[in-house]
Amino acid sequence: MDSVLLYKYGCFSDPLSERMAEIMKYTDKKIRDIGVTNLGRIDIKGNYKGFKVNDVIFIPPKVSYSKEVIGVSTYGKKLTVCRIK
Repeated sequence: MDSVLLYKYGCFSDPLSERMAEIMKYTDKKIRDIGVTNLGRIDIKGNYKGFKVNDVIFIPPKVSYSKEVIGVSTYGKKLTVCRIK
């Protein structure tokens, strides 16, 4: 995915990256109001040698093609939503 963004800003040229940028609409000039990314269910152990994992938060990256990004993840039975402006 990094190659797609590098292609968008003219830092990398590759036919596959160019095609992916077109498919993902990165070549559009339009900036969307919101982007959503879902990390999905995080399947890790809750205990590591005396350390307990209580929460996991997915902070999505700020991207150039949307004004805001919402990141969603699930750990255990808890769904977490994080919004980046």
